[in-house]
Amino acid sequence: MLPEPLALAAFGAADHGSWSSLRAALLHDPWWTPDVAQRERLQTGIEIGSFSGLGGEFAEPPQVRPAPHGFWVRSGARHALLIADACGTVLHSASAEEYDYPEAAPAAQVQVRDGALTINGRTVPLDLPTERLQVVCNRHAVAVTSPYTHAIRVLPL
Repeated sequence: MLPEPLALAAFGAADHGSWSSLRAALLHDPWWTPDVAQRERLQTGIEIGSFSGLGGEFAEPPQVRPAPHGFWVRSGARHALLIADACGTVLHSASAEEYDYPEAAPAAQVQVRDGALTINGRTVPLDLPTERLQVVCNRHAVAVTSPYTHAIRVLPL
């Protein structure tokens, strides 16, 4: 285990207080960061993926389902677990069976209207046609994808 000052510094939170309070904040909200400007930038989301023929992650436009700590993803015959938080995104290999049993989606105030996504009162412009848009929530985030893109945009709830 790292000494407390080093652990706090690793998260850019040397002035945050104690490691236990920082850890509690991170466990409560994986999109939380001590950097206020970074928290504001994250409100518009982060994107992962592009066409695998051009070096990206997905052979086909991905489909997503809620998972306990992220999203199950299917693109063609491949399956993955997408984890997204304030530190970025990562894809882990998964199975078709895992994808077939998604976690129940939580109740969240998410609407698509007039080319924008409204998440719990916050409006974020979309750069995709709203036709056939897929919007899926888990406990901490919303994933947006479409048959018109090989990317997934993940935004904090």
